Amino acid sequence: MTFTKEDTNIVKGIAILAMIFHHCYPNSTSIPISMLENSTFLQQLASSGKVCVALLTILSGYGLSESYKNRENKGIVSAVRFSLSHYFQLLSMYWIAFLTVIILMYMRGTDINMLYGDGILGVRNFMIDFFGLGMLFHTNILIGEWYLTAVIAFYFLFPLLLFLIKKIKWGILVITYLPWVYYIIANDFEMHTDWFAFYTFSFALGIYLSYADLLVIIKNNARKKRTIVFSIIFLLVMAVLRQFLTLSADPFLSLAIIAIEIVLVSRIPVIKDFLGICGKQSANMWLLHPWIMSEFVVFGYRSYVDWFIVVFMTSFAMSLTLNSFKQGIKYNDIVRKIRKKIG
Repeated sequence: MTFTKEDTNIVKGIAILAMIFHHCYPNSTSIPISMLENSTFLQQLASSGKVCVALLTILSGYGLSESYKNRENKGIVSAVRFSLSHYFQLLSMYWIAFLTVIILMYMRGTDINMLYGDGILGVRNFMIDFFGLGMLFHTNILIGEWYLTAVIAFYFLFPLLLFLIKKIKWGILVITYLPWVYYIIANDFEMHTDWFAFYTFSFALGIYLSYADLLVIIKNNARKKRTIVFSIIFLLVMAVLRQFLTLSADPFLSLAIIAIEIVLVSRIPVIKDFLGICGKQSANMWLLHPWIMSEFVVFGYRSYVDWFIVVFMTSFAMSLTLNSFKQGIKYNDIVRKIRKKIG
């Protein structure tokens, strides 16, 4: 048994729900619960929603590694072409959402030059954002925010990280966790952690899970009582620790979530189906929901939960529409043909 595409989509569904709730409900992401006064359950749930980043990054590393296993030629040139192919796949998904937002802004009478600037500088800034590199060059970003550039960096780091994992195995996990060790020691709740260095550990963890077949092992033992009990206890312990360790605990909470999906969530029909549907739309929803929030914030809402529901439903509807459009023009078939030529 393997960690299937269905499993991946279920976990992605959990991640996108956590992400949107984290962005919609006020919270103190990096501040331990012991330092907060009158913190509510929903605030802590929203704070823990930041786990979405580590969760998606682990899945990314795992997915790339599983895909790379199937390649016959595993030389340096092949690895570079592999990274370029997945970079193009990411951009092909991003471009549809990117151009959709630009069209909607134009229809509303918004001048795109206000974001990118005029003349040659504006063209340069637009092209940088078009290729998902806004965070690298510190230029304005329309959608995708910092994480898009981080994912691109991970794709090109993949061959190196895989090589190191094969050489020093779990030792690379110790090395890549060092930024979080610094974060813990510094005890600076205002430290900027939204960049790839802090999430390289999660990406490497995903690669290691594939290399060591750990998710396959969990899957093969998913029906055993001790595996189920351990997974539940692991999730509860990590959920509690997250309230005190905050961001540095997210990779381990993510691992617990993946384990509980394998042994429990994937066996509950209605829940797994709902999360799987959300997971299939998660990429577009990730890209679109911050822009939707910026457009809808002018309206009044009875509560932050209502705000979350509106943003979630609108993101979901827009994603369905975009995917239907891509299917209608056979966009994904075109992308696949180009990817084959790249590598």
